[in-house]
Amino acid sequence: MTESYANAKKRELIERYIAPPFLTLPDVQKILHTPVIMNPRMRSVAGRARLSRLTIELNARLLQDHPLEEFENTLIHELAHLLVFALFGARGHGVKWKNMMRRLGAVPTRCHTLPVDHLRRSRPIAGLASCACRSEIPIKAVRYRNMLKGISYICKHCRVRLVLNEEPEE
Repeated sequence: MTESYANAKKRELIERYIAPPFLTLPDVQKILHTPVIMNPRMRSVAGRARLSRLTIELNARLLQDHPLEEFENTLIHELAHLLVFALFGARGHGVKWKNMMRRLGAVPTRCHTLPVDHLRRSRPIAGLASCACRSEIPIKAVRYRNMLKGISYICKHCRVRLVLNEEPEE
């Protein structure tokens, strides 16, 4: 899907499913005329509605490898967020959002099921920790820094507090 297709589809959905009196509202007009952005930097989300700017961003890398139907579902999902916010001031995946999804001809689902592992950055191991059942548990940077600050984590297997292993002296 290209940006031009996404913009045409957005316009078609708004004009088909939003009642004429609402089409003249300034925020709906802004949504109608603000372009959909294909964002190659997005990782695990399929799309994002920017409520403050009334814009939609779609994950270019994720959606390029999947059927057009997935793209359209994501576009409708994000468009529903913008319209519900513009018309009612509501946020999130509540009743008004679900009703708007149905009005736009889609099933109101919160999350996509597309594989995203190939898009995620691998985080380097910052250190090792141990517990009662294992002596070397790899710890990534954020958790490692938190543990240095005194925040504790529990092993999901033995339910014992993780302890950072001391770095060998050189």
